[in-house]
Amino acid sequence: MSFPLPLIVAFVLNFVGTIDLSTLSEYHFGVLQNNLSPQTVSWLEQHGSVTEYKTQKDLTDAVNEPSTNLIGVEADSDGIKTMFSKSLMVGVVYIKIILIVFIAVPLLSCLLGADGFALIFCYLIPSNATFEGIMSLAEGTEQTIIKDIFILMAHCLVWFVLYLSIVKHQKRMNKISLKHYLSLL
Repeated sequence: MSFPLPLIVAFVLNFVGTIDLSTLSEYHFGVLQNNLSPQTVSWLEQHGSVTEYKTQKDLTDAVNEPSTNLIGVEADSDGIKTMFSKSLMVGVVYIKIILIVFIAVPLLSCLLGADGFALIFCYLIPSNATFEGIMSLAEGTEQTIIKDIFILMAHCLVWFVLYLSIVKHQKRMNKISLKHYLSLL
């Protein structure tokens, strides 16, 4: 299975290259009906797609929808102002970075033939153990599969203990904050 993997990746990269991804970089604007001048709407249409919403709530809901990258545009006294859902955008960026790392590390590890310390470093990412386990299943090497299962179990245990310690710390901080608040009364 490891021999045809570079060929598969080359085929996928060639196929992805034929897909038009330009619409992904296009801006999507949301505006309130009859809130902006026709000239402003025309200017926005020159820079991306424009969707009109009937109410402020509909526009706000569309901007805050995580599956869109809509930029809300409203009339302001001096011109226009934009509404970004900043926390959602930051969250989406973090998720994309994590996804790229979780996908890139196992593939690069396999394609570059990482071994020794580099392979140990790659195993810090849980998806690498999963990928190696799947590749071992395809090749039929059971000893490697058992090693990968133990690595994944260790990841589960470490992340679970980390989660429990964070929850415990948050509860303790909330209790301290409540005591401090009550002492001020």
